Amino acid sequence: MNIFSFTVLEDTLNELAAKQIPLAGNSRQDECVTAIRACMELIALNPSNETYTDKIRHALIELARITRENGEFLIAARIRTVEHQLAFNEGFSKQQRAMRMA
Repeated sequence: MNIFSFTVLEDTLNELAAKQIPLAGNSRQDECVTAIRACMELIALNPSNETYTDKIRHALIELARITRENGEFLIAARIRTVEHQLAFNEGFSKQQRAMRMA
């Protein structure tokens, strides 16, 4: 995950935390945010670990769904953009490793 994605994601999570979200999806949202923040720290320590990237991507997808359902469309779009960037970077990394091994 590049520094720009980290910055956008951190800012988005802070903005989301400051909003008043209905109680119905709040506990799951909190779980997703906690998982994302933990994975961000782990990715910063070990950027090549794909397990962390997979976990953060799943939490991002779930969080985007929750925020979209709560009417926070811009936040959901930013979250999905970061998730897509992670997916792209992960695919690119796998492709580079395959080319090196060939």
